[in-house]
Amino acid sequence: ELGIFAVPITMLWLLAAINAVNLIDGIDGLAGTISLIVAVTIALLAGSSHNAMEALLAWVLAGAIAGFLCFNWHPAKMYLGDAGSMTIGLILG
Repeated sequence: ELGIFAVPITMLWLLAAINAVNLIDGIDGLAGTISLIVAVTIALLAGSSHNAMEALLAWVLAGAIAGFLCFNWHPAKMYLGDAGSMTIGLILG
């Protein structure tokens, strides 16, 4: 229990996750690969602790990122951009 600090700490955590993914979006495939690894890890951990909804959301995100990575390897044909990287960061956070 964080008491009155729960909301500010949650907002700082989400802001940090969003900015972390956004900052590593400069190299072809880097943000997608790291986000895929994190999403699969979250899915496996949520599944092992019987959190079905969180595991399902993480698997869906991992599938979407895996499908995107086909077009984001060098030479990249598509990019995440700010909207994509910030959305992935928010969902992972």
